[in-house]
Amino acid sequence: MFDELLVPQDWTFLVPIACGLVRLSEIGAWCARPRLKRPLIVTDSGSSELPFMSDIQRFLAEAGLAAQVHSGIFPNTRRRS
Repeated sequence: MFDELLVPQDWTFLVPIACGLVRLSEIGAWCARPRLKRPLIVTDSGSSELPFMSDIQRFLAEAGLAAQVHSGIFPNTRRRS
């Protein structure tokens, strides 16, 4: 199973993905590139209170963006609200 991680892979997404240490602080700049004004943060209810969520909101606010959080998502898609 783990040896599959070492096989070269190509991934194609409709949006750019940035990962790495301290990249979260760049979220305001990433949202500003396509001229977003009110980004929507979508997460599950378990993650909504984690420290990084307030960091995301702070970084977006510092960039002048009015973000909202929707945390009514369940990790198990079979569960209904």
